[in-house]
Amino acid sequence: MSMRTLLKQVGLPSVLLAALAALGGCGGGGSTEGSNAEMEPRLVYMELAAEYTVQPNDRIVVTSPDPARFSVRHDSSTNVRQVILLSGRAELQRSVAQAP
Repeated sequence: MSMRTLLKQVGLPSVLLAALAALGGCGGGGSTEGSNAEMEPRLVYMELAAEYTVQPNDRIVVTSPDPARFSVRHDSSTNVRQVILLSGRAELQRSVAQAP
């Protein structure tokens, strides 16, 4: 059956609706449990003089050939830790548990 014959018999709106319904089922959706996106930490490229709040499972990885320098502040009353990159280059790898 040709497309022209199909359009004459059922009409354009019906064909479009059927196509959209078929494509809607192909969205992938489903469970993302165990996907690579969840398994990999979220990466933040640290900027000089910017302040970053870090959590216990976060990691800071120096990416510059020379050592990087940091300022670290810990507020014991709220248990908040702030890190500032003073020199060099570094990445902040956010823990999987807090990545959105």
